[in-house]
Amino acid sequence: MSQPIPLSRLRSAAASRFLTEEPQPSSPGDVDDVFPITSSFDESPDPITSPRKRALFDLLERPTSSSSAFLVHFASTSLIIFSAIVTILETVPSFHSISPRVWFGVETSLVLLFTVEYCARSVAWSSSWVSLFKWLISFYGVIDMLAILPYYIEIMLRQDTSVLFRFSILRMFRLLRVFRPFRYNSTILLTIEVMYLAIRRSHHALLALSFFIAMVLTVFSTLLYFAERGTWDDTLETFLNSDGDPTQFQSIPAAAWFVLATITTVGYGEITPRSILGRLITVPLLAFGLLLIALPSFVLGREFSIVWDQMTHGEGIPSGLDTVAAPFHHDRLEAQPVEPIKDLSNRKLAQNQTELSQQISELRVTVEMQGEMIRELLEYLHEERKAKGKCRENKEGNAVVMQPIILYDIPSTVTKEIWAPNPAKTRHVAQLESPVPVSDMQAKDFKDIPSTLKAIGASPTAGGRYTVPVINDPNTGAIVSDSLAIAEYLDKTYPEKPVIPSGTNVLMAAFEPTYCSVAYAKAVKYILTRTLIFVNESSREYFISTRLEMLGAPSWDAIEQNAEQQWEDWKEGLAEVDKWYQKSGGKWIMGDTFSFADMVVACRTIWWNVILDEEQRQELHSLNGGRWAQVLADVNAECGTDL
Repeated sequence: MSQPIPLSRLRSAAASRFLTEEPQPSSPGDVDDVFPITSSFDESPDPITSPRKRALFDLLERPTSSSSAFLVHFASTSLIIFSAIVTILETVPSFHSISPRVWFGVETSLVLLFTVEYCARSVAWSSSWVSLFKWLISFYGVIDMLAILPYYIEIMLRQDTSVLFRFSILRMFRLLRVFRPFRYNSTILLTIEVMYLAIRRSHHALLALSFFIAMVLTVFSTLLYFAERGTWDDTLETFLNSDGDPTQFQSIPAAAWFVLATITTVGYGEITPRSILGRLITVPLLAFGLLLIALPSFVLGREFSIVWDQMTHGEGIPSGLDTVAAPFHHDRLEAQPVEPIKDLSNRKLAQNQTELSQQISELRVTVEMQGEMIRELLEYLHEERKAKGKCRENKEGNAVVMQPIILYDIPSTVTKEIWAPNPAKTRHVAQLESPVPVSDMQAKDFKDIPSTLKAIGASPTAGGRYTVPVINDPNTGAIVSDSLAIAEYLDKTYPEKPVIPSGTNVLMAAFEPTYCSVAYAKAVKYILTRTLIFVNESSREYFISTRLEMLGAPSWDAIEQNAEQQWEDWKEGLAEVDKWYQKSGGKWIMGDTFSFADMVVACRTIWWNVILDEEQRQELHSLNGGRWAQVLADVNAECGTDL
């Protein structure tokens, strides 16, 4: 807990160095000449001869003079706070149901009590006409009078004066009386004086910043006005923008309001520039707004910290400190002697140099040992990568770490790593061909796929369309489109485990369209409707329009018809494909030889696992003796994937 600060320190030599004014004698009353808390006086300006008026004055104006005075001050303060709370509650809609008579009764009671207090204070200050007049025109005297006068005017005129101004709001200012006891609290006084001194010491920087704000306000308001005002319409007698609407920047003052809201980072948003030129003019204002908030806070915060430290510790101000704290130097601070730098003897310097040399030698040995350990670790990792196939030898025979192959996929709401059938085939192939890592990259939107692929130099498919999957192999610089072409490329570039057996390229090319036409050609509309559920919201319109064009359908409603019949046709098609596997005599299409064709079947199953509901998914897994779930499991095991 902080210790109380003696009041005498507030006017000590350390405090007086911050200002040119001569220090005044320390007393609770003279602190107000720095930052007045109230316009009332602790001592009456004229001697009070009447003992009763003196006692009344002490009772009302000096809460620390006696226990009774403190209780009176506490009751007055409580009454002021209660009055403020009542004023606030009157504006709450839930309290509008209370009868107006209740509010009038509370209002009358408060006004009567404030009237008694006002009259008592007038009597207390009536030792002379001068002192009474001085109190009546003081800040709190005027507020006290305005807090009760409208009520009596309403009673006499029988008219609500709130249509002009709600004078009961002025009672809020009576809350300032709550802070009067703090004039005897040294910590509060010190904080207030430090804040005042910090502002005084920073006034050059703040004035310069204010001038700069005024210049920015004037210049940018003018620029925005001419950029946004539009053309004058004689009929409407207003400026119209390019859309024919009245412009929001009808005058330079209106533009100044937008500039002020922008640089202060308030950003109400009721006025916004609409032209490209107006928005470009606004960009510097956004950056200036950040500086506007940061600079005053930094200057005032630094000054407050400096003054607080010196005031609380009773120390002098170091020489040149004011120049560092404020951007502009002024001569209001008295230069204080700087503590001399401690001189070190040559013997001490020699001793320090010897110790430093020893530490450097030890550090060098440690660094060399760590460097040797790092080299050994790198060699070990190099051999491990080379053994696992992640490194290859270049023409010079040096091992080169393989970079990840970039696989471009479609956007969707599915959290599964790869679910679309064609990219899934490429993932299986890349994982099987070589342990070269694959990095997935999704387009932001379906309609962005063509532009994304064109940007990287990818070629369209045989049908002339830009679609995924596409791979970008940074190890060779190759960019390949179409899943079958990608498989052929990987077979050639990374031939450890080819997926297209020798001499079967034509068969593999013919298998996929044949499989699609047999397995689910009659159910393709149903499959597309289920797929639409997992397409990004922003991509659905593009997805629907391209699929309608592809199918030649008039509307999406036409596609969604006959879903149950399509599901039955789908199962019949899968039964035909199951016969192919039965004839092969093995677990693969080509018997015991794993091929790209099995990836086509497995990746379609991945797709269907995502788009079907739980009941249909279970039925799919049990179809044809669980053939399709087993094919997917076998392909994952063969390729080392988990799709």
